[in-house]
Amino acid sequence: MVKFDKDKISLPIIVGGIVGTAVNVLCCLGSLAGGIVAVYLYKKNGGFINYENSAFIGCLAGLFGGFLGGILNYIIAMSKIIHSDMFMYGFAAGFFIIGIIFSIIIGGILGAVGGVIYAVIKNR
Repeated sequence: MVKFDKDKISLPIIVGGIVGTAVNVLCCLGSLAGGIVAVYLYKKNGGFINYENSAFIGCLAGLFGGFLGGILNYIIAMSKIIHSDMFMYGFAAGFFIIGIIFSIIIGGILGAVGGVIYAVIKNR
């Protein structure tokens, strides 16, 4: 069962999600980095980490980062569509929904992997 301190988890998740979104220039490396940063900050705040906690915290950071990244991708795509001759707003709405869902799922999975990678390295 995953046990964590609820008071110490919110800031690492938010910072990890933002880092994951900002670093996400090399495919999915940002989601891994976001999970690692979130678990690092949770440990630095005095939280206990094991593999379950690390995966959970990394997953939450990845979910937040995926949501944030999906919104940013939609804004960029809409600015390109509006400034071009193709006004396909229906396509853009579908793109937004599919993009957000895909970003959240992949971000959560890779964030959990990043959290576990950090736990494996620290528990050596």
